[in-house]
Amino acid sequence: MERVGMTETGRAIAYLKDGLEEIAMMEVLDDKVAKQDLRKDETFYNYPIDALSITDIQVLGQNNSDSEYRSIPRLAYEPTFKDVDDV
Repeated sequence: MERVGMTETGRAIAYLKDGLEEIAMMEVLDDKVAKQDLRKDETFYNYPIDALSITDIQVLGQNNSDSEYRSIPRLAYEPTFKDVDDV
């Protein structure tokens, strides 16, 4: 408190708690990998029931001939073409 020139203890504690909460939100606590095989003519797939968030989706051989896993880019906007499954 002396370093920043703050005299209010309650406010300093609140700022510290807020900072610790922000750090905790950025930390990945349990990172798991799940694999699924792609099936012909199937658009939608189930994801693991215990998944809280999906951070990356990768496909083997996507836009490369080296058979490497590459991330599928996320869409920033709604797709411009209609889904053939129309679900």
